[in-house]
Amino acid sequence: MRARLEDVQWGPDESFLVRSYNLPRFDVPWHFHPEIELACIVEGEGDRCVGDHLGAFTVGDLVLLGPNLPHYWRSVGTGGKNQRARALVLHMRPTSLGQGFWELPECREWKQLLDVAPRGLCFDPVISAQVQPLMESLESSEGTNRLLGLLEILQILAEGADSAVSLTGVGYSPDNDSRAADRMRRVYDYLYAHLAEPLSLPEIAQVARMSDAAFSRYCKKVTVEL
Repeated sequence: MRARLEDVQWGPDESFLVRSYNLPRFDVPWHFHPEIELACIVEGEGDRCVGDHLGAFTVGDLVLLGPNLPHYWRSVGTGGKNQRARALVLHMRPTSLGQGFWELPECREWKQLLDVAPRGLCFDPVISAQVQPLMESLESSEGTNRLLGLLEILQILAEGADSAVSLTGVGYSPDNDSRAADRMRRVYDYLYAHLAEPLSLPEIAQVARMSDAAFSRYCKKVTVEL
């Protein structure tokens, strides 16, 4: 089954996102998005699927995903025990820190980290223990402190990359519906550019170059909301 495109929504004053999730269980659908993702499991256990890799996760699981890499996390039954599912998730675009940022000589280690992220990287518990409190603090940080926190996380990940485990196979290539992703990205960009204006279904369907009814059915088929 092809992964569905997730629309990662941004605020007007954010260059990257950090969200915490506190749920009865992880039941994330098979999905992808153009953003880089860093996911840290605070509580819960189950199965993690990244590309062609299927493995188990538990508390402290820390995974870096490159753009458009399909994935899900699913809780596994625990024999009737109460279980919560808590995670910290960071999203950033390759251009979040500006065009050409990763090409700076001082960013060489970070660039190497992102170059291997498309395969998915699982970091060891020592790295996770360092990163988790930094991700927690980013939720309430503002301004330059927020940016410095992100850079500190990138540095820790870069230093721990040698011990990280690549998840997908060497020859793995995502079987995403690129046409759907491009079409829906065009729609999302239009919506964000006209948030202050009243919009109609026919107008948005025209952006997607589809009829009203076809566009409504199409959205339900190819997108997922988390």
